[in-house]
Amino acid sequence: MIHPAPGQPGTDAWGDGVDAALAAFPAANLTGTVAAARLPATYAHRDHLATFIVADDGSGTHTTLGAAVAAITLPGTRILVKPVGGNYAINEAGTIVLPDLSNCTIEGWGQTAPIFYFPAGSSGLVFAGTVGLGGWTFKNFTLGGPGPADSGGGIGLSLNRASTCRVENVKLLTWPVGVRMTDGALHTFITNPYIASCGIGIDHIGGASGANNTHLYGGEIASCTTGIKGDSSTDGLQISGTSMESNTQAIDWNGSRSVLEPGRFEGNTMDTNFGADSDQNVLKTTFFNPAKHTDHAGPGCNLVEWGGTVVPPVNRYPELIQTIAPNSCNMLCPIDGTACAWFGLVIPKRARQVSGVTFGVGVAAGNVQVAVIDSSGAVLAKSVSTVMDNTVYIQTVPFVTPVWLSAGDRYRLVVALDDASATVMGSFYSALGAWNGPNFYANGLDRSHESKGGNLIPIGTSISGTSGDGHAIWMRAT
Repeated sequence: MIHPAPGQPGTDAWGDGVDAALAAFPAANLTGTVAAARLPATYAHRDHLATFIVADDGSGTHTTLGAAVAAITLPGTRILVKPVGGNYAINEAGTIVLPDLSNCTIEGWGQTAPIFYFPAGSSGLVFAGTVGLGGWTFKNFTLGGPGPADSGGGIGLSLNRASTCRVENVKLLTWPVGVRMTDGALHTFITNPYIASCGIGIDHIGGASGANNTHLYGGEIASCTTGIKGDSSTDGLQISGTSMESNTQAIDWNGSRSVLEPGRFEGNTMDTNFGADSDQNVLKTTFFNPAKHTDHAGPGCNLVEWGGTVVPPVNRYPELIQTIAPNSCNMLCPIDGTACAWFGLVIPKRARQVSGVTFGVGVAAGNVQVAVIDSSGAVLAKSVSTVMDNTVYIQTVPFVTPVWLSAGDRYRLVVALDDASATVMGSFYSALGAWNGPNFYANGLDRSHESKGGNLIPIGTSISGTSGDGHAIWMRAT
């Protein structure tokens, strides 16, 4: 049976009673002369339950995106933003909270993509996160933020507990965070984005339900402090062909089971960093620069393919094992002949073979020995007596024999000095995972600790709970 064309009088070809409106609407809209009388507040069609038109010249149903979003009452609603001409821009009053409905669309309409500007202290489009949503589409528009350092900490597009969303041809400019996936934001598809001048371009904070399986295709992330970031509760990121340019840190990934294949790295201070908890990730690139790649995970956790060839681990910093200054130790220093010792509690996040200790040299005098002991005081591994080196800022002292530490168990690290005038100190720059010069301070992230003062432990005595900040001394993974 051949059905009559939509709009033919009396046929009701699509069975929804709106043939005439559907037939007339597209042609009229192309001329920009849709009369208000012919454009009801909502109209039904076969793909969406309701459609709103945003146009600040009064020719649509609403003059701002915020007003149109507030009017959504049905899943599947579509919002079209109609350019009036030129660089079309709409100033929004503040954060737009998206309703707890699924499968809605916000779409720029026409050759000139609309721009939505948001004031200081606000975010852009934000899901409330009260229920798990799915299926939203965002396409062909720009979200302009209040600035990457805005005190309001705004997020251009926050996909909080919103899964299977599609972000197509969207620009995000000057936000503290461009796009953030959190707590159940699964299977997000981001196609041909342009994200620039943001604190973080694309951020993943997994939360209880993860922020997994983001698919990023093409586009560009440029001039951000961090281009793409993911925490340890995130996995399954797929990057294909995205250009990463002029970022301070292009990719900072602490997640797992991801394939990162950007189109190019260009002009970044650092290209890639794998965090201490990262695992089973593959970086594929023909723009690999070993000097701009760091890896804090254990050997074999992540791979780099450079032009199809697997690259041996490079610039892989030792895993940071957080330590706490002497705390209920109640044991004697296990190294003979020392004048004082620094004790620190260590609880590895995962099983690791450790081969020595790295510390900042405070005042170099005499000799130093390092050891790791278990909770009973038994020595598991220790070094030979080594001269404190006053020609370096950072000194590594290896164990005679490397030792495996089990995840979750309690160990104590010992740095013992035979001259009470010597000190060890240090600080860790957690953003890049590197020692940061002779002063050991950067961006407020660093902490330092000295072995002297309240933490001097004379040989032949036991210790019990002195205070101090012990994030500085760390073990070197084999």
